[in-house]
Amino acid sequence: MAKINLLVNLPPGFFTNAALTPIFQELEAFADVRKTSCNAGAEILGPLQEADAVLMWSWPRLTSEILAQCPKLKFSANLDLTQEGARTLLAHGIPCSVGRRAFSPAVAEMALLLTLSALRKTPDHQAAMRAGTETWVKAFPDDIDPDERELTGRKVGLVGFGGVGQRLAALLAP
Repeated sequence: MAKINLLVNLPPGFFTNAALTPIFQELEAFADVRKTSCNAGAEILGPLQEADAVLMWSWPRLTSEILAQCPKLKFSANLDLTQEGARTLLAHGIPCSVGRRAFSPAVAEMALLLTLSALRKTPDHQAAMRAGTETWVKAFPDDIDPDERELTGRKVGLVGFGGVGQRLAALLAP
């Protein structure tokens, strides 16, 4: 079975990250992998014309004009992709996938961290500690800031319920 020509167009750090080396080795077992870090359509056109498949972020945007010049391209795997980008690929008969949800756990955890940090006024306390102006509780509970709150027992509203919202809801459920 002949190897496919796979264009991997990602920021340069992806190609030097040691944790990703085994993944690239797995890809190279079944594909001739060409690694690029193109940011503009004119840059990616040449390598894309030789590719059977592409693995990329959401840039450069693959326009209808670019895709019309890439008859070998049969699949587009994307770490992120707009609806417009998906429609353009599909209009050219190129199936596409998106791995956006892979980032949902990390983003949801950051959202939870920021929520707790805001409720507990962590940035204010850290700034006071660095400035040497922090105060310590001397008369509990009277010295407790009434605006500092716990998350436990509170209602939390989520705007949007995609991958991040669903993961954050799961983290908040307990």
